Amino acid sequence: MTVAAFEARRFRITVRLSAAEHAQLLTQSQRTGFTPSALIRHALTHERPPRAARRPPVEKTRLASILAKLGETGEVLRQLLAAAREAETVLLIERDLSRALTELGLARKALMAALGRKVRA
Repeated sequence: MTVAAFEARRFRITVRLSAAEHAQLLTQSQRTGFTPSALIRHALTHERPPRAARRPPVEKTRLASILAKLGETGEVLRQLLAAAREAETVLLIERDLSRALTELGLARKALMAALGRKVRA
């Protein structure tokens, strides 16, 4: 589909669905990452929706959010570890912070794999 054809959409059609049909449409929309409108349009035209119309599935959005939070937490732990090393504080704190960073790294790798991303060493 060309950009001009996408922009030319100016007609709206209202469709009545049963609760089961609506639930099925929403489930398929979340599973595929397409908007409900794009799925219906695809059913009528058999054209694949444009890339811009795709949304990541809810699970991937949540996993990406968790991954970002893990990154922030890891950075704070790295800063604490660096401060502990500079101040030559008790080695117990340094060991615990190092362990926490290792565990965060493992969680990050698992989330990246769940998102289908390559894990950097």
